[in-house]
This record gives sequence, structure tokens and C-alpha cells, in this order.
Amino acid sequence: MQVCTVRQSIVTPDVTVIGDLILDRYWHGTVTRNNPEAPGVVVNVATSTSTLGGAGAVASLLDGLGLAVSSFGMVGDDDFGQELTGLLDEVCRGGRITAWTSGCTTAKHRIVANGTLLHNRFDFEEVSQAGELETEWCEALPFGKVVIVSDYGKGVCSDAILHLIAAKSSDEQCYVIVDPARGRYLGDYVGADLIKMNASEAHDLVAQPPSSAAMILSDLNHCAVVVTDGSDGMYYADADQHFHVPARQVRLVDQTGAGDTVAAAIAYGRVKGMDMRSTLELAAELAAQQVGQVGVSQVEVPRENRL
Repeated sequence: MQVCTVRQSIVTPDVTVIGDLILDRYWHGTVTRNNPEAPGVVVNVATSTSTLGGAGAVASLLDGLGLAVSSFGMVGDDDFGQELTGLLDEVCRGGRITAWTSGCTTAKHRIVANGTLLHNRFDFEEVSQAGELETEWCEALPFGKVVIVSDYGKGVCSDAILHLIAAKSSDEQCYVIVDPARGRYLGDYVGADLIKMNASEAHDLVAQPPSSAAMILSDLNHCAVVVTDGSDGMYYADADQHFHVPARQVRLVDQTGAGDTVAAAIAYGRVKGMDMRSTLELAAELAAQQVGQVGVSQVEVPRENRL
């Protein structure tokens, strides 16, 4: 049986995040010896930590930037779901509605050995599509000035949910930022004001380098487009301008959450009334902070950029 839980709004939300919720778990330990059973090492796990991933990571990042967040997503009726919603309550001051489905909560497990993130990842996942009931619950969510659609292809961002977001955002004059699922038709994201994707995703769609891809996709979808390209920075295009913002040079520790950080920074800039170039320069700074640490953690706006 599908149910939902509601956390009431403490304040009016600045930003609303709608999308797939993921629990990121990390096992921390030390390498003790080579694995005698197969190529690899034996890690003695000492501690474990859990953080919000997917749309939850975006909500957490926005909260860390000082914005009030409301959110909608789905979890499974399991221990992972209980843990995830508890973490979500800590960052959604603008309220949240979470649907409990029959599937399992998406959880990603990683190992950090001697302070280094190992390559293997272990996922628990069962895709559950949002239906009519979930769409009704989402409609009850208070929307902020900005709406972020964080689509990881796990089922929350159904056509019905996307059309609801478009209609409600139009009525309430919200700015809609979309982080699309890989391989999904961008025309599904009706009413998007800005679409953000990485260079590989953009290349899959138009087989062009990032700068050209941003301009082509902007023309095709009649909205602004940001294409991120790792250490080469990011490219922006809309109907009036296109430009490149260099990346900040930093030692890469873990690229997890870099894209979510850029989406959160764009929302921050929109709420604070910043122009797009300044917003993306801030996004580059915050993304550099993010990739210099293990896991997705809240980042800080530099003092000179605080508004």
C-alpha cells in the first residue's frame, strides 16, 4: 500500500527539489593486505556514514548555501527509506512530501580505504514509477521561486509529474532548472527554463563538442543550456548569448556530486538575483570545493560572493 509522509514547512521555500532520492553510504577503513581469494585488497571497515544522494544531495547542498528547501521524492518501505527521510528532514526547512512505495530505496555503497575512494560500488535499486496518487501528493507541495528537477531515471519524474511541474511553475512564476536523466528525450521536460548536463550526455544527443552542443541544444529546446566538462569548465548558451566559464584547478578526490553542486549554485544565483556569468563562476568555485573531498558534502559560498 502506498502512503506518504509530510514534513510541514517551517519557512516559505526558496527552492523546490523534485526527483529521485538516493542514500549514499560509505564504509571507511584501512587496507590490511592483498586479497588472497581474488585480485584486490582486504579492507578492515571501522566506521560507516550515510549522506543524501540524488535529489536529496541537491536539497542538502541548497540548505548548506542558506536557502530554504522543499522537496518531493519516493522511497521504499525499508530501513534505507527510514534513514533517508530522517536525513531529508534535517535539510528541508521549506517542507517535504515523500511517497513510500513497494520498491526498495535506491542505496549506493562505496568503500573508502586509507582515505582513498575505491573504484567498486554496490547498489540496491528497484525502479518504481510515480503514478496518479504520487502526482496528487506532489501537487500539494509548496513551490519556491526556483524548481529543480533532478532526474536520475528511477521513476519519480514521470510525464504526469513533469507536466504538473510545468503547469504549477507557470502559474506561480517559478524558474525551472532541469538535470535530465541520461538518454531521455529533452522534450519531455516541458516548461524548462534551463537544462544542465555534462559533456558526455550532450555528445550523446548531438555528437558535438560542448560549446557547440550547448548552442544547438538551446536552440532545439528553446531554453538556456549549461554543459559541464570537468576540468575544462562549463559552457552556457541561450537565445542571446553563449560563453565559457573555466574550471577552478584543484586536485580531484571524488567527482561525486559535482553536477548536483552546479545545479544548486545556479538555483542560488537565481534566488539572489545574480547574472548568469557570475552564477556560473560561483558554480565553478563550489564544484571545485566538492570534487576536492570524498562524498557529497555541503559547500560554502566565498565571503566575497555572499549576498
